[in-house]
Amino acid sequence: MDALVRALLRKPGAALATELGAFRRAASERADDFRVPIDRAIVGGLVADRVGFAFAAGFHAALCRLVPSLGFDHRAALAVSETGGTHPRAIQTTLRARPGGLVLSGTKSWSTLAAEADTLLIAACRGERPDGRADVVVAKVDSARTGIVIEPMAASAFVPEIHHARLKLDDVKLSHDELLPGDGYADYVKPFRTIEDVHVFGALLGYLVSLVRRRRLEPSLNERLVSLALTAAGLGRLEPAHPATHLALAGLLASVESLVQELDALLRGEDPEAVRWRRDRALFKVAGSAREKRLVAARRWQANP
Repeated sequence: MDALVRALLRKPGAALATELGAFRRAASERADDFRVPIDRAIVGGLVADRVGFAFAAGFHAALCRLVPSLGFDHRAALAVSETGGTHPRAIQTTLRARPGGLVLSGTKSWSTLAAEADTLLIAACRGERPDGRADVVVAKVDSARTGIVIEPMAASAFVPEIHHARLKLDDVKLSHDELLPGDGYADYVKPFRTIEDVHVFGALLGYLVSLVRRRRLEPSLNERLVSLALTAAGLGRLEPAHPATHLALAGLLASVESLVQELDALLRGEDPEAVRWRRDRALFKVAGSAREKRLVAARRWQANP
């Protein structure tokens, strides 16, 4: 943690990348000495000049936290969403046994950074469990595998640097050792929302620390942001499924929202970064309903531990 504190208090470098690939290389180099995903997310955010790049640093770190075998230098994407959502009953992509191995078939409606990924983490259903629920598994597959078609989608209105894609899976051949261990939904899909929030907001806080210092804004803003970044670092080390983590995360997000409103009043210029900020700040509100449901459940647990 000492190294993270030093990184947060150190003067940001003058040269910031302006293209996603260059940013990823710069972020990886800056975070090379950090082995904990949340620390890498925060340090990656320090070299971002925009919300979208910070998101990319946090998203990659979140996937490394979810699946440690990915490795920090390996680009991955998670493919879960289908037309009906991400709940087990909505997953129509199938995994079936065939002579000599397994076959994956289906369509994913939305996968973040899939077109840039080396590896795809694909959620599929292989039938029913004894209790009648869908038996969801997650396969770790090379993105260049025969039968996988990645269709880039139009850029979003905010953070357009972060691309999304549809996936078409046509009898993609897999081996049994490409299936991740455990319950695909309980161990991967469900906790990822919390893991993603912690790591993405950690990276965004790193970006805001850098922004405040580069623009010579009020020092007290920097101090509060550093404090919140260290809180995120602590949350990234906790069990993501535990209600206590969700309660603390809700407090962090509320504090971030308050600071975002303050920054809105300070970033009214027409320079490129201020313009990007006004365009991209909507990212802070994404998935608000899912967070509210998570918080309600955590408060219920707190009232009846």
